[in-house]
Amino acid sequence: MTTSGGRKIIVWISALGVVILVAGGLALGMLLSEVPSESNQTRWLSLSLSGQMNGGPTEGEFYLDPLDSPLRAVDLVEILNYAAEDSSINGLLIELDGPVLSMAMAWEIREELLSFRASGRECLVGSRYYGNVELYLASACSTLALHPAGSPSVYGLRLATEYYAGLLEMIGVTPDIERIGAYKSAPEQYQETAPSEPTVEMLDSLLNDINGQFISAIAEGRGVAETNVMDWLAQPPVTADEAVEAKMVDLSAPFTQLEEGIEEPIITGMDYRLEIGQSRNQNERVAILHIQGAIVDGYSTTNLDGSAVSGDVTISQYLVDLLEDDSVNAVVIRVDSPGGSALASHVMADGISELADKKPVVVSMGSYAASGGYYVSAPASVIFASPTTLTGSIGVFGGKMSLGGLLDRAGITTWETTRSPFASIYEPYRPFSDSERELIQRQMQATYDRFLTVVSDGRTLTTEEVDSIGQGRVWSGLQASKNGLVDEIGGLERAIRHASELAGLSNPSRVTIPRQGTFWDALLNGAGASPLLGAEQITATQLVADVAADIADSLVLAETLNSGGIAAVMPLRITVD
Repeated sequence: MTTSGGRKIIVWISALGVVILVAGGLALGMLLSEVPSESNQTRWLSLSLSGQMNGGPTEGEFYLDPLDSPLRAVDLVEILNYAAEDSSINGLLIELDGPVLSMAMAWEIREELLSFRASGRECLVGSRYYGNVELYLASACSTLALHPAGSPSVYGLRLATEYYAGLLEMIGVTPDIERIGAYKSAPEQYQETAPSEPTVEMLDSLLNDINGQFISAIAEGRGVAETNVMDWLAQPPVTADEAVEAKMVDLSAPFTQLEEGIEEPIITGMDYRLEIGQSRNQNERVAILHIQGAIVDGYSTTNLDGSAVSGDVTISQYLVDLLEDDSVNAVVIRVDSPGGSALASHVMADGISELADKKPVVVSMGSYAASGGYYVSAPASVIFASPTTLTGSIGVFGGKMSLGGLLDRAGITTWETTRSPFASIYEPYRPFSDSERELIQRQMQATYDRFLTVVSDGRTLTTEEVDSIGQGRVWSGLQASKNGLVDEIGGLERAIRHASELAGLSNPSRVTIPRQGTFWDALLNGAGASPLLGAEQITATQLVADVAADIADSLVLAETLNSGGIAAVMPLRITVD
């Protein structure tokens, strides 16, 4: 067994400053020399899935050496898609080490594993732990091994969200928020202690749909009846031997045992990806533009929890660049966003619409493409989604947090004088007056009407039809494909293939935006130079992940509402795991 590798470009840092000893041409030559040459020898492809697996690059991200960058979830999809057609890859060896993936992203990877397995080649998976997502993903493979001391912790899906009304009441804060759409339940998190009846209906429908997909996929992959999978969930095995007996996995064995059983050469995912890049047609290009995380007015950056934030100024400039770049033949917009600012979403949608008038533009939806995330998707020629993508949520809300009770407790009083009736409409020390509330409702209705029009134009539906499936309701990708909000069920690779076909391209090279920065970029521009909603950037390692996510969501909402904006955000922060 051998493993291919690569030399690293050495960067020396002297007392006089930073000196890069390898000239540009020589550096490129060295990088290309690391690409394994093609041969007729068969080999195995080894992939490791661990930790937080981001869907795409974030703004300001950089690495000293491109070979140091981690393989993202979309990179794995690309690698597996290529391997399925590569006869030199005789098998897959996959190590699962606690990967953090949404069900939608796991589905994309799983689909590529199924394509590989359909060719009759082996796919071996080893893990020390199988949770819901791990088993769902691994069930696409031919052999599943669980470490003898490992845990088969497959307990079934749950859908959860949080409510803050009790906390806000304790501290004297009153959410004064209006909404358009019976299912636009985002304000409920701040106004109620439990979901409303329409929200319960929506969430139950979502979980029923996703759970059905989850159980049927695992049953088919493991070659058992769906009732067997439901038995595993009702009476879960607790040891590796029990998991083998129940046919949840095939072997009680460490990953190293699988690895040692392979006699052919093994190539790593990163080295294989370099091969793939060199095999593509460099004279044709498809751009993949990632719109990730909260959508905000301003610049793209990184949020408090380490997640991406997409700003309309940054994305609009990217869209103008793509419009003017004749070397880019087609564009895929990868949307993985629950929404945010309705205005920023509209600005992005305008730019995408203008680009789609000149070049093929296809949208690929990731884990979320809801509310503002759907707003920006609607102008595309074709929309792809996974069966479990959370999408739709066509609706808006707006308002403010009234801090009067909190200020009273703190002994703070406010005095003001104005010259017009609405000058202090967004002041936080009091709730809205009747006339102010009426104005807010008119603003929201106008925003909702624009939202309906954008979707109507993009989807060739009447505004009445869009409204009937709108009202803030979140749909699964499978449900959305049936009601006209999504065209095709498929992942990023299918979207890229479709965009290439529309442009008449064959195996084009790919341009990923935002691009991964280099060490030299960081020196010239500084890392993380974008503004962060007026707050200091804090990495996820400094905060508990869930708390960081809550704070990040609240900051985005506060930034939008405090500026008098209307929010197009998915109802609640829905988590299915």
